[in-house]
Amino acid sequence: MKVSMCKGNAYENAHAESLFKTIKYQEINISEYSNENDMTLKIFSYIKKYNERRPHSALNGMSPLDYKKFLLKKQKNNDNFN
Repeated sequence: MKVSMCKGNAYENAHAESLFKTIKYQEINISEYSNENDMTLKIFSYIKKYNERRPHSALNGMSPLDYKKFLLKKQKNNDNFN
């Protein structure tokens, strides 16, 4: 088995750690779960929202889904002119 991360590089996993911290503070710490299955469903629902619906500054404040719709509309308009 080959190690995929550099040993001793604290910055290599920074994005994953940041995401885990966000999930912990914005979902886990403020929610109550009736059982493990309930917890799993709610955390996956949060991650889906985080990935698809959360506004991103890099996308001019649009969510990834809205940005995708914007690009598809723009491409369709460009195709109509060609």
